[in-house]
Amino acid sequence: MDARTRTRARAPPACAAVLPRSAAPHACSDAAATAGVRVGPSSIPNAGQGVFASRELPKGVVLGAYAGERLTLAEMDARYPRGDARYVLDVRGVYLDAADPAHSNWTRYINSPHGTRLRANVAFRGSGSVVTARRIRSGEELLVSYGRCYLWAS
Repeated sequence: MDARTRTRARAPPACAAVLPRSAAPHACSDAAATAGVRVGPSSIPNAGQGVFASRELPKGVVLGAYAGERLTLAEMDARYPRGDARYVLDVRGVYLDAADPAHSNWTRYINSPHGTRLRANVAFRGSGSVVTARRIRSGEELLVSYGRCYLWAS
């Protein structure tokens, strides 16, 4: 996922990104287990870590909220002057930066199905909540659309 870059979004749909494969998921395991998911190697080629259902998850279940350091647009622009904010979710004009493990959680490992035959099965809603979009089988990887504002490298 290192080849991805993100553009700024000032309105929905929300944009998000995932951690590089070098990041350690261990700090997220307790919260993930409570949500009924686990972090492990993604089934998406070159995606690093991913999030998997550890039990069947019905449609409409709120699994948790995307967590990150809260930034204003000005703070995000100053931190990422080249627009390379790969771990940022825009939630109604507040930018949640999950790059720092001290300010984030397991949700940063949710990948996009972009470039595969798979489809998103969770979505970001409201204030960044992760909600199941359909029934998810145990062992299935959670996938979310990063939105139209996400710029994929060729």
